[in-house]
Amino acid sequence: MRKKCLAVGIILLFIGTVIIPITAQVTERTFPISRENTLYVGGNGPENYTRIQDAINDSQDGDTVFVYDDSSPYYENLVVNQSIAMIGEGRNSTVVDGGREGNVALISADNVHINGFTMQHGGNWSGRCGVEVVASNGVTITNNNIVDNPDGISLTNSNNSTIAGNTFYQNQAVAFKMYFSNNNIFSNNWITQSGEASILIVQSTDNNISQNVIEYNENGILIWFSNNTVIHNNTIRYNNVTGIELYGGENNSILRNTIHSNDYFGMEITEVARNTIILHNLIDGSDSGLALGAVHSNSISISLNTFTRNWHGIDVGDSSLVNISRNNFVQNEHNAYFRIKPSEKNFWSKNFWDDHLGRGPKVIRGKLLLFTIELGYYWYFELCIPWINFDWHPAQEPYDIEDNQ
Repeated sequence: MRKKCLAVGIILLFIGTVIIPITAQVTERTFPISRENTLYVGGNGPENYTRIQDAINDSQDGDTVFVYDDSSPYYENLVVNQSIAMIGEGRNSTVVDGGREGNVALISADNVHINGFTMQHGGNWSGRCGVEVVASNGVTITNNNIVDNPDGISLTNSNNSTIAGNTFYQNQAVAFKMYFSNNNIFSNNWITQSGEASILIVQSTDNNISQNVIEYNENGILIWFSNNTVIHNNTIRYNNVTGIELYGGENNSILRNTIHSNDYFGMEITEVARNTIILHNLIDGSDSGLALGAVHSNSISISLNTFTRNWHGIDVGDSSLVNISRNNFVQNEHNAYFRIKPSEKNFWSKNFWDDHLGRGPKVIRGKLLLFTIELGYYWYFELCIPWINFDWHPAQEPYDIEDNQ
């Protein structure tokens, strides 16, 4: 009997030594093994976090950090290095303030989602942002206010992201900029009062800019050395210099935009820009509706646009193989002007000209540049002579170009 009890005791002791460590290991975990938890910041919950960054640090991929607005503003510089959703209770009331130091938020993970915040007061020199995204893919930033930062949102080496439904207000340099980033969507945003430009895209490919309102900035959209960009159905107005500028690049399309009352250029194409399509835009109220200073650029198609109430409707300079067809030129001080070299040839076809009388070809007056002598830095001598091009078959009635929006 003693031996039996002793044997039972040994067995129980063995089982206890196995179970107790396992139980201790489970109870020491802060969170369950399964993901997709919600971590709360602010508010009155007993386990809620006080700081957003603490919740981010304790999160795992797939989690949600929900931030209440009753503890706003949060004076933090956030680093989001987990694939999480960060949700604010209300975009106007849930404020993250960077205190004029660094980025308000730095994203360095894939598949981050930020929604429902005001991101304001990033560092006090250019390059600091409301939200900076670095080497991160699949990021979505939606329904936020990006206010009073050196730059608003920046993407660098980041692909397949969506920036939509945000308001950008009084960012000192660029509201939204993108470097070496591909296949991104920038849609349904409102950008106003940016110090240098609303949008700057540099050496990036296959990006889509659509249905934004861009107004009262220094410049509207600047696309530099980027390819396959589609800019469509935007309203771009009341900017101090340029509505849209293409600086180099290939296979870019500008479609169905309303480009209104930008002071100097409604649209400008400079440097070598090949295979560009400009279609179904309304361009009015600028010194030059469309200016091509594109050095030896070619294969540019400009069709079914309306140029109205500009000083120059279209101004073609140093470009070749530009096809200008079936556009409306109405109520411009000068409908068209060109300045080309003898080796350059452009095509004007079937445009409607409100200053054309009769049924013969339309004469388009410009200049032929015979040669240039460089005299020094920004000093040169040019010899030009008057020249003419023809639209051989001008339209007799304006085209009924459907609504841009």
